[in-house]
Amino acid sequence: MIKKFKKKAQPKGCENPSFIKNKRGQEEMVGFAFIVIIVAVILVIFLSITLNTNKDEGPQSFEVESFLQVMLSQTTDCHIVTEYLSIKELISSCAESKTCQDGRLSCIALNDYLEEISESAWSVGSSTSGYKLTVDLNGQPIIPEIFSGNITRNYRGASQNFSRYNHANEYRITFKTYS
Repeated sequence: MIKKFKKKAQPKGCENPSFIKNKRGQEEMVGFAFIVIIVAVILVIFLSITLNTNKDEGPQSFEVESFLQVMLSQTTDCHIVTEYLSIKELISSCAESKTCQDGRLSCIALNDYLEEISESAWSVGSSTSGYKLTVDLNGQPIIPEIFSGNITRNYRGASQNFSRYNHANEYRITFKTYS
């Protein structure tokens, strides 16, 4: 005797054997969508970290201030009588139109030293796109301003005021670096 097996009732829409294939295809599509979403989130996190890294914004103000203080105390080869002058003393000698022992005008020696020191310390390149140095006596320039590279709106700067002898004259040296 042959037993007949009763067909189990299948849920509605499952009568077709292709239903199983479609369901498996939907599961693969959902899995693929999850992978795409995970990759997108990782990409967004990577980009945000990359774009938020600190960029070198050039020298900081304290570096420029330190440079000015050190530069003013630098000793030059210009001497009057027996004393070698510092840059600070050379600035006041320039204002008084004095001449170095070797016959150079103190203003020419000052300009040469300031150009040389500025160029060696702040060479125009990756973090510095330019610099400008001015030396004034009571608001009037003593020597022509010294500059190199591009002058931009983004800068760090410092100035140093000092007076000599009678305190009637106010000297100011200003240095700005541009990035």
